[in-house]
Amino acid sequence: MSTYTQHHLPPISLPFSSSPSLPSHQQSTKPPIHSSSPKPISISHSQASWIESLRSKSRSNLFREAITTYIEMIGSGVSPDNFAFPAVLKAVAGTQELYLGKQIHAHVFKFGYGSFSSVTIDNTLVNMYEWEVAIKAFRMMLMEGLEPSSFTLVSMALACSNLRKCDGLWLGKQIHGCCFRKGHWRTFSNNALMAMYAKLGRLDDAKSLLVLFEDRDLVTWNSMISSFSQNERFVEALMFLRLMVLEGVKPDGVTFASVLPACSHLELLRTGKEIHAHALRADNLIENSFVGSALVDMYCNCGQVESGRLVFDGVLDRKIGLWNAMITGYAQSEQDEKALMLFIGMEASAGLYPNATTMSSIVPAYVRCEGISRKEGIHGYVIKRGLETHRYVQNALIDMYSRMGDIRTSQRIFDSMEDRDIVSWNTIITSYVICGRSSDALLLLHEMQRIEEKSTHDGDYNDEKQSFPVVLPYQL
Repeated sequence: MSTYTQHHLPPISLPFSSSPSLPSHQQSTKPPIHSSSPKPISISHSQASWIESLRSKSRSNLFREAITTYIEMIGSGVSPDNFAFPAVLKAVAGTQELYLGKQIHAHVFKFGYGSFSSVTIDNTLVNMYEWEVAIKAFRMMLMEGLEPSSFTLVSMALACSNLRKCDGLWLGKQIHGCCFRKGHWRTFSNNALMAMYAKLGRLDDAKSLLVLFEDRDLVTWNSMISSFSQNERFVEALMFLRLMVLEGVKPDGVTFASVLPACSHLELLRTGKEIHAHALRADNLIENSFVGSALVDMYCNCGQVESGRLVFDGVLDRKIGLWNAMITGYAQSEQDEKALMLFIGMEASAGLYPNATTMSSIVPAYVRCEGISRKEGIHGYVIKRGLETHRYVQNALIDMYSRMGDIRTSQRIFDSMEDRDIVSWNTIITSYVICGRSSDALLLLHEMQRIEEKSTHDGDYNDEKQSFPVVLPYQL
């Protein structure tokens, strides 16, 4: 799930008076943008610093700030490149402002990055547009008698994986049938189908494809291992790593980053150390921030926080996930001052802004620090960063105020939540118990059980429905 919560804000316009034409199905009906001409490039603000600021904010899921940075960069006369466009397009996808996205799509052509010149830019553009549009276009192509290629079917499998579960499976099985009937049975198409089934919750179907299909590559194994870890089937993730190595396929950074969470959750320190040794023997893998994050999390979860810090210090390219892993490790072991010092250093020395994961970890550490008198000050910082509506942060704030004896504020935050999980309910119920209001806690427990029963009933009913009105010519 994205860490961004959509806010209904006024639309943003880019500072260009004209832009090249888009394909007809992507043109906007709104009038062209009019603005002043670009300003000269600032000597103190180079292209590299603009783009790094843009990418940092996008990585931190500060999407509105990333878009603002992009607009300021363009207004200063600095041209975007193939690193800037993926960052700003990710931000646009997060804010779901399609009109703005179409303007930036026009910029892609204006600055010479159209016509499939960059795979990364193309992928982020595809991600920005609605997947239902792609499916309708595919159906029209089939109705006109055009033969889909393997690459078309792979794209459709990706589109199906982004639909609701029942709709995605309904169409995905038809895409699977197309691949089978037309002989498009290649490694990359099989990998796409595996990823589709795994993302739609049909992990055993994905596993069957891997077992039946002998031409397996690194992507095949990584996809399966990652899916097992993400679905908390940790033993199978480790088993498939072993099978992968026995088959002679060499693990890479993606493999290690995918399988280490299994060692973390199962607290298999010895196995985690063995994987760490493999990563050290591989070229530059230990400098990979994603592998580093997984190693830090594994060591901290196994009670070896200082070993986690050694890994953290050894990684050169520290992305926000690595900082979060180390801050969380300190906070969970109640080394609160170290967590706060690292939190301050993340922005001061690395120039990275905290995201919801950072704040949900640092709020409990902040509350426990005896030297801080005004605990609610952290709530103001959360609001400043625009993270006050994120579920994980709200859970942490509910707990914080209850520990301060302010159950009214805890209840107010809980009531304002649009998306509650089991942690949200447990936190508010525990808050009432802490404040000595056991009868209110019992009432909330009954309400939670009633809502869970209703949700389960509604979920079973929706899974039986096949609501997507598209039937392809090829069916299983």
